[in-house]
Amino acid sequence: MPSCQECNSPIPTEDEMPEIGDILICPTCGAEHEVISEDPLQLELIEEEK
Repeated sequence: MPSCQECNSPIPTEDEMPEIGDILICPTCGAEHEVISEDPLQLELIEEEK
């Protein structure tokens, strides 16, 4: 299970593996992560624009 790059909490994935370009949201802090690799599963934190 991947972990949040903001708060280090686990980010649950659905029954299916996420695909490249999917957005996963941390249930703890709400940070958004984009899937950049499927095997191995790697996420990139999406920085908010100010």
